[in-house]
Amino acid sequence: MEPFELPETDFEFTETVEPLVIELHRAKPVVRESAVLSTDNLQQVADWITDNGGAVKVGADQLIIQTLEGPFTVRVGDRVVRGASGFRREDPEIYVAEHEKV
Repeated sequence: MEPFELPETDFEFTETVEPLVIELHRAKPVVRESAVLSTDNLQQVADWITDNGGAVKVGADQLIIQTLEGPFTVRVGDRVVRGASGFRREDPEIYVAEHEKV
């Protein structure tokens, strides 16, 4: 492959670029409400979401919840989490690995 050559120009770079700064952050300890969706509590979870300002549609063994990223399907066995920015679906295994019960 031939080396790439920039075309000649009369443009002069005058802007300086700041170096990239990588920062470390620790998540604040936050207590979150959550529920694992089952066929027995489908309507209760839907009511919990709407009672707390969320939007949800009930389907056959699933809920469709409105999140900041758009609609999300929550199926039986999934965990619904109420966070600072609304409701979302979480994989139960990941949730248990990252959270402890209080």
